[in-house]
Amino acid sequence: MKKILLIISLFVFSFACFGQNGYKVLSKSAKGMPKWVNSLEKDYLIVSSTASGIEDAKTAVLESIKQQIAESVASRIVAQTQIDRTDLDVNGKYAYQQQLKTSINSQTAKLPFMSEISLSKASTFYWEERFYKTTKEKEFFYAVKYPFSEFEMKKLVMEFQLHEKELNKKLSEFENGISTINTIEDIDKAIIDLNAFLKEFLNTDPRYSKIESIINNYYKQYDYITLDTYQSKKGEIIATLTLDNRPISTQQKPLLKSNCASKLNYGLHGNTISIQYDDSGCYDEDENYIQIRYRTGNKYLTHKAYIKSVMNISLTGIISDATTGEPIAYTKITLLPCGKTATSGRNGVFRYNDLQPGEYSLQVIHSSYQTIESNVYVKDNTTARCDIGMMPKPEVAKPGNINTVATPTVPIAVPQ
Repeated sequence: MKKILLIISLFVFSFACFGQNGYKVLSKSAKGMPKWVNSLEKDYLIVSSTASGIEDAKTAVLESIKQQIAESVASRIVAQTQIDRTDLDVNGKYAYQQQLKTSINSQTAKLPFMSEISLSKASTFYWEERFYKTTKEKEFFYAVKYPFSEFEMKKLVMEFQLHEKELNKKLSEFENGISTINTIEDIDKAIIDLNAFLKEFLNTDPRYSKIESIINNYYKQYDYITLDTYQSKKGEIIATLTLDNRPISTQQKPLLKSNCASKLNYGLHGNTISIQYDDSGCYDEDENYIQIRYRTGNKYLTHKAYIKSVMNISLTGIISDATTGEPIAYTKITLLPCGKTATSGRNGVFRYNDLQPGEYSLQVIHSSYQTIESNVYVKDNTTARCDIGMMPKPEVAKPGNINTVATPTVPIAVPQ
């Protein structure tokens, strides 16, 4: 009988130690599990987790707190947004809610206030070290009571919305910045800044792919850069970098090389590069040139400017504002049908050398003026003159001339 009682006592003791959950508590932070564990309390988040180590359990609890706060912020924003979407049917609303919540959760994960969430801010905590009889393994249970009031909720929602507003504003600036590129370095910097900006988003955010597209557009700008040159006089080449028919500049030194010229040097005058050289080693019967090279992204922009010791100026003129008479610098002029290009200097002057006799058309383009075309006839051994007046585009019309309506006139070329 005593033996039977001993067996029953051992069974009861064993059951008491391991309990219904099949584990024995080896150590704990308090005498008994607090009532707040596995419960709900106003203005608090009650979060618990288990792991093989105490630090892993703490990490899991911290991540769970962040997730719950992000979910709370997302739910509040969705609720506010739904007010303006009464036009959707029930299924549409549900699909929209899920999509918006997923997007907000992704965005919230990157917000600064997430890094401020710390277990040191918890009101209290409780932990247990458990041993499971069936698996013979130890496990740590960790629970915290984290303060999170309605006031804090509203504050985080407001912070999220302000942060989103700033991100969208920055995104718009990058998108619009392509049309205001002034230098090659502007493209370089934009790509670096955009790649850093991309890290603000998870790839589940719709803006992630949009930023990738903008980065690709900036890379394409390198391909759109052209280098136009003309020989202004013996021993001087004028070069201009253009992007989308507007002049741009660069801080780079041009890499210059020639098959015959020596003493190559250059000077910068605004958007114009003046290249000086000594052509005493060049022969007129040869194809003489100066090669100009700039780095654009991961490749080089290379251009050959052909040079002559003896030149005939075939066509020249001044590009000016038709309303004020002021010269227009850095205007792109294309001579058709041969396709030769030139750029007006700071005084608006342009010239073409050694043209074959015949009829040509000048197409003149400037970002602030209406494009104009003018016909000109070039005679042999003479210099034709063609001055062109350009009308400002309506959106950039100068004050005082805003009500003036004028039609660009085709100037008459007068042989000199």
